[in-house]
Amino acid sequence: MMKTVDEKLEQSHENTMRFVYQQLESTDPQMVASTMLAIAIRLYKTILTPQDFEKFVNTVAGDLDKVRPFNRPSIN
Repeated sequence: MMKTVDEKLEQSHENTMRFVYQQLESTDPQMVASTMLAIAIRLYKTILTPQDFEKFVNTVAGDLDKVRPFNRPSIN
């Protein structure tokens, strides 16, 4: 049975998160985040038209207050 678009997206998300968590075991979180962001922006710049890329960047910048941080375990 073929996977739906939603199933493919969920699998991609799970694979990417697994990779990120693996990287975080031995790499500074800021390095991981900056690398992932740079890759994502380059991908968007490659696949979107210049106009759509500009819209994307403006949308992301305008929605920064909606971004939620990851839950960090507390040290007691």
